[in-house]
Amino acid sequence: RYDYVKTRGWYLDFRVARGSTTGQLDPTFRQQWIAPDGSGRLEETRGGRTSLNDNFAAGGLAGHQAWPTDPAALRAELAKSHPNYGTFEWFTAVGDVWNVQVVSPRLQAGLLRMLADERELTNVGTVTDRIGRTGVAVSTESSNSGLNTRYTLIFDPNTGMLLDFEQVLLEAGKLPVKVPATSSYTVWITTGHVNSPGDLPHPS
Repeated sequence: RYDYVKTRGWYLDFRVARGSTTGQLDPTFRQQWIAPDGSGRLEETRGGRTSLNDNFAAGGLAGHQAWPTDPAALRAELAKSHPNYGTFEWFTAVGDVWNVQVVSPRLQAGLLRMLADERELTNVGTVTDRIGRTGVAVSTESSNSGLNTRYTLIFDPNTGMLLDFEQVLLEAGKLPVKVPATSSYTVWITTGHVNSPGDLPHPS
């Protein structure tokens, strides 16, 4: 009845006050229980504070249980919420799908084949993610945000599961950071189907 998604992240927020810009690092631990209509529960620990929202509405791509698995059809469906600004946008789309549901092997295969059609993609090779898992990384760069940024996806080499999505600033502009600087990352720890909010999936 619910898709359970457990992630850990690190998000660098910038604030402008009185003409100066400051950065705040917000380590975040999140558990979501998402129903087919996008409703559910969000339990989040951010900056050392834990909040629980039982009236959570995931929005965005949540509740979409019938994604096409053909790469071209999948791209067309994702394009409804992700304008084709470049390869980085499809990286973001893959992360967004994984954020709100359990991704079936067939859907993940479609996502991987969709990415394989991108020309602005670099095979980084074997890497270790933020929690010590071995993965295969692909990356792309874009200045669409105003600053040149490297986007990296890390996949499990055996299952194709998305392990990690990172964004690294390659130029600082007027931001108070030393580049290269990781501006955000999300690590997917566990996903699975459960009966009700608060339940955890059985270990595989």
